[in-house]
Order: sequence, then structure tokens, then C-alpha cells
Amino acid sequence: MRRIEQWIAAIALATLATVAQAQGWPAKPIKWVVPFAAGGTTDILARTIGEKLAIALGQPVIIENKPGAGGGVGAELTAKSPPDGYTVMGGTISTHAINASLYKDLPYDPVKDFVAITLIARVPNMLVVTPSLPAKDVKELIALLKANPGKYSFASSGNGTSQYLSGELFKSMTTAKRSSIAPEVPTLAEWGLAGFEVGSWQGVFAPAGTPPEIVKRLNAEIVKILNMPDVREKLTGLGAEIVADSPEEFAAIVKAEVVKWSDIVRKSGAKVD
Repeated sequence: MRRIEQWIAAIALATLATVAQAQGWPAKPIKWVVPFAAGGTTDILARTIGEKLAIALGQPVIIENKPGAGGGVGAELTAKSPPDGYTVMGGTISTHAINASLYKDLPYDPVKDFVAITLIARVPNMLVVTPSLPAKDVKELIALLKANPGKYSFASSGNGTSQYLSGELFKSMTTAKRSSIAPEVPTLAEWGLAGFEVGSWQGVFAPAGTPPEIVKRLNAEIVKILNMPDVREKLTGLGAEIVADSPEEFAAIVKAEVVKWSDIVRKSGAKVD
């Protein structure tokens, strides 16, 4: 009985400590890890949101770029940071879905090592070719590629990115609906590639164990920022379709994406040296 009472007391103290920590948060600057180089979409989103988040929270939001390993370097850094609400990161489809199956020894678990805050936006991938290429649509492009095996190549933002796997999936088959950003552009599915649905997404994460009260506050403030007219205009201009969902909704999406991309990586045969 005494041990049970001690155990209950310990839990109560831990709970009180967590609540007290959340109530006094934030008391110092917050670090926002960007797992890619400066200037990219993840970086722009972090700086756009971070500037307004600093005003809302009354503390500076410091952007730290930690590129490498398809975003894995920054993700590992975040996963191993104290879960005190002073470290968040801009996570993507690469760091929290594709890397799980593309890298053999990933030093973090994209689901267990993080708490989801919100899905910022989805960014559809588009297939574009040089005007000099003798193909006016997807069917003509496929015919051209089949007639000239090994002659043409495609560009992406790096191994493990959704653009890279889009190309790999295109080769093995070769999004389900048109983007609201460019509704005049037909999907690959409309050109006969049934089931071809590949796009990127951007979200915000914190280390697992971050107090729920802090996660709730971060979600509320970031969602509020994403709904500001000037922010929506800027992000839409980048080709982003704003989502701004709840932590629970985003967490469910991440779990589903890990499973989905594991299958795509396996079918495509994509590998990282």
C-alpha cells in the first residue's frame, strides 16, 4: 500500500511540474529547426510564421538551418532536444514519411520521437519539361521516353524528396485531383496514370513529451497566423495549399504517410547511397 501511495504521489508531482512549466512558457527564445538549407520552402515558411509567432508569444523565434541527409540531421537534432517547448521544427514529407523507409538506419522515429503540432500546407508536385522537348502532353512524353530508353533524365531537389520519388514512381508506372493553385493543369491520373498521387507537405513538430498545454498553445497561435490574409497570400503565391489542422489530425496523417511511402519506395526501388 505504501508503494502505491508513493507511486501516486510521484505521478501527481510530475503532473504539477508539467502544468507549472506550461503556465510559465515561454520564458525564453524558441528555436525553430529547419532541416534544409536557407531559401527553400521549409525555410520560407519557418521565417514567415516565426516572425508573427514571436509577436504572439512575446519571445524571439530563432530559425536554425540544419541541412543534411534528406532533412534527417535537423530531425534527429529536434528529436533529441529537451521536450520543454523551446524547440520545434519544420517537418516535411521527407523527414517524417519518406526517410523512414528510404534510410536503413534512421536515427529517429518519425512517429514516436515527435508530437505533431499542425500541418501547415500541402504543396503539389508538377511535371514540367523544356519547351524544346518534342512532347506536348504526358502521353507524348511517355511515348518519347519509351522510344529513347536511357536518353533523358529528370531533375529533383535531392534523394529522398517527394520530387525524386515522383520521378521514380513515374518511371515505374509512370495527384488524384487538380491543385487549387493551378486548376487549369490536368493531373497525371487524367492522362491515364491511375493511382498516381504524389505531393509534398509541410508541418510543425516538437520533441515527443512536450507538454500538451504547450502543444495546444502552439497549434492555436500557428493556425491563427496561417489564417491571416497576408500570410495566406504569401503562401499561396509559393504554390502552397494551406491546411492548418489539429495536432490529432496531423498525427494521423503522418502515420498514414509513413505506411504509404514505404510501399512507394519499395515499388519504385529507390535507394539512398
